[in-house]
Amino acid sequence: MQTLKLKYRRRSKMVLNGVDPSFAFKVTLLLRSCESKGVDFLLTEGLRDPYKQANLWKNGRSDIDIAEKIEFLRIQNASFIANCLLKIDDLTSINDTSTNALPGESWHQFGLAVDCAWLIGDKLCWDNKFLFNGINGYEILANEAERLNICSGHSWTTLKDSCHLQANFATPSQMFSWQEINNTMEKRFGHLLKI
Repeated sequence: MQTLKLKYRRRSKMVLNGVDPSFAFKVTLLLRSCESKGVDFLLTEGLRDPYKQANLWKNGRSDIDIAEKIEFLRIQNASFIANCLLKIDDLTSINDTSTNALPGESWHQFGLAVDCAWLIGDKLCWDNKFLFNGINGYEILANEAERLNICSGHSWTTLKDSCHLQANFATPSQMFSWQEINNTMEKRFGHLLKI
């Protein structure tokens, strides 16, 4: 069991490699705080490029919804992000909507968000209502995150994402114009795919 825990800790450190250093420090404190309460979490994702975000956002959405959003982005002078949606057609098999965040609208693209999973023994638990020995690990994670001023998706009322943690309580589109977000995404990730 100890070797498995060490393996998961190493993986979590690797996930933090692309994350903003000050946020990574807070996440490390959060994971240690949860561990001291008997709840372990494995980090599963940190920095995420806008192409993967486009793939996640398109899941469960109609062609009409996608076309309308592409047109909205073009009107907002966010053509790079619009093209991310156009170029991505390698959808995963998820039929339900998995995120409301467009490419550039998730803090993952800024290195200011991570996803994690509750580790129970040698199994990962994704169920945010599951109780193990009367404890809900995701409730503990959310409470400890709040104490450290980290936003937990567990507290969201629409499309609850208990596995998600982010540095900001506002979305990027609440803080920046779409054109600013677009320019940042193109500068950071434009080299990954010629559009």
